[in-house]
Amino acid sequence: MMKKNPMVILALLALVAFAGSAENVSPRTVTVTGSADVKVVPDEVGLVVGISTTNKNLGTAKKDNEANAKKVNDTALKFKIDQKDIQTSQISINPKYEYINNSNVFTGYEVERTISFTLRDLSKFEDFLSAILDGGVNRVSNIQFRTSELRKHRDKARGLAITAAKEKAIALAEGLGQKIGKPITISEDVDRWQSWYGATAMRGLATQNVMQDSGGSAESEDSFSPGQITVSASVTVVFEML
Repeated sequence: MMKKNPMVILALLALVAFAGSAENVSPRTVTVTGSADVKVVPDEVGLVVGISTTNKNLGTAKKDNEANAKKVNDTALKFKIDQKDIQTSQISINPKYEYINNSNVFTGYEVERTISFTLRDLSKFEDFLSAILDGGVNRVSNIQFRTSELRKHRDKARGLAITAAKEKAIALAEGLGQKIGKPITISEDVDRWQSWYGATAMRGLATQNVMQDSGGSAESEDSFSPGQITVSASVTVVFEML
């Protein structure tokens, strides 16, 4: 029977231990964030408005509110707004009091309803807003200029953000005399869009490094121009560094 050489056994054990530890070594990586903005001319606007009426008689307050709501709805139909783009989202009834002579005095019931509209012809926006304000709307809580092709523009922004992230990773690695390898992980940050009227969805934390105009003119022959909205995307990518 051949005798085992202790030195050979130790060498083999060392190789096995080295191989095992090598498998557990984390790869060298570079982490970058790429973001992009796409400028888009909006083609629709969403409005959220309120109609509020008050009367000491609850029935009268409700009747007045319903009458004003009907006038506003009729106005919307005159402006060719489809019924599916008109939605009553909330109706509330609240007793109102005033503090007079050290006591709460009942002043009436306030009936309020919230109505949302989607206007797909922006040339009618100013006239429509004026008409419904004259017709019973006494609160405008939200105005958002939007694009009906948000998915398309968001996908475009996302693609630009990914390209920006890769270019940034290459530049960082080259600055250290290195190269990047395959992406290890990728995550999308909170995307966002911003309208000309200042209504802004959730914002990501990344700094923009790509901006692209999607085409179309923000100017028109009308006195009102909604400008452009910004559709943004941001991604964080971890690349292997060679």
